[in-house]
Amino acid sequence: MAAGDLTNLPAVKRWLNISSDNDDALLSDLIGQVSAFVENSIQRSILTATHVETYRGTGGSRFLLRNWPVQSVLAVEWGETRIDNAVDAVGNASGVATDGRSLILIGSRMPYDRPVRVTYVAGYD
Repeated sequence: MAAGDLTNLPAVKRWLNISSDNDDALLSDLIGQVSAFVENSIQRSILTATHVETYRGTGGSRFLLRNWPVQSVLAVEWGETRIDNAVDAVGNASGVATDGRSLILIGSRMPYDRPVRVTYVAGYD
């Protein structure tokens, strides 16, 4: 399975009920092309990856991230402020949490209309 492929050759061959190796090269090429097509069409990564993205601050404590499911938020940064301690969204500690789709700041708010850089891990294994 090549990097970025959403499936592998044995799975495709099982699904198509193919037992010969005659078309392996063609099927492998198609897997790569269709995987790229799907991710380009939905405009997000599906496989687990680390993302570094810059957003415009909302003045609030929560916003949607581009890629999901969010596995963890590694850091939220603006100006001299950096928040990188993960916390439980229902706990009393300050930090950053996620519900799988959103970034949630606990105990603070991001600035309004200023760049906010978010580093997070999202996708399916």
